[in-house]
Amino acid sequence: MQNSISLIISAYNEEPIIEDCVLTCIDSLSTHFDDYELILINDASTDRTGQSIDELAEKHPNVVALHNKQNLNMGASIQRGMLASTKDYVTFNAADLPFDPDKYKVIMDNAPEADMIVVQRIKYNGATKWRRISSLLNRALMRLLFPILKWNIRDTNYLQITRRTVLPFLMPLAQGPIFTWPEMIFRARYLKLKVKTANARYIPKHIRKGAFGKPGDILWALKEMINFRYLLWSRQI
Repeated sequence: MQNSISLIISAYNEEPIIEDCVLTCIDSLSTHFDDYELILINDASTDRTGQSIDELAEKHPNVVALHNKQNLNMGASIQRGMLASTKDYVTFNAADLPFDPDKYKVIMDNAPEADMIVVQRIKYNGATKWRRISSLLNRALMRLLFPILKWNIRDTNYLQITRRTVLPFLMPLAQGPIFTWPEMIFRARYLKLKVKTANARYIPKHIRKGAFGKPGDILWALKEMINFRYLLWSRQI
């Protein structure tokens, strides 16, 4: 039996590209899955992103539109989408589609028993020098704080495909855009779930400046890392 999938996309001021994003995803998902849903989250955009999402949801029955009353950032927004998901597997992407939607089915078919598939970038193109430095710092901190849980997973910040039945055990305390995904991976490994890895090319359809990696984001992530490390040490997970 073919698995169904929920694809979540959080959008903030993505008016120029959101329609192309949605139509591309619908074309890919309808080709590879008999049952799917595309959950769009308007993260309190100040342009017409919200109106566009509503119009797309009216035209396409598999599209679900959600609106944040205030900007929550990508981490918290994707978590909201996960809670609203209804299909067998749950995943996410960004509005510029850095992960090719045609590849979801291929990756899932190669790991049919996995509870979570961690997709890693083969090469991270287009990053600024500061973004590369902050990424290296992020990975070094996680290796220091979570050496066992991060072992053999190179890239924890691209995307995951997760079985929906295990999501209640993996929902993170982290709300920020950097540590949300690593915490979910670490929780899955801590609970000894079946976590597999896959590699994919990072080729966004629309090249744009990265939204994360600012000093405030890094401090936010560091605080969330230390908090999660404390919870592990005190066995409160």
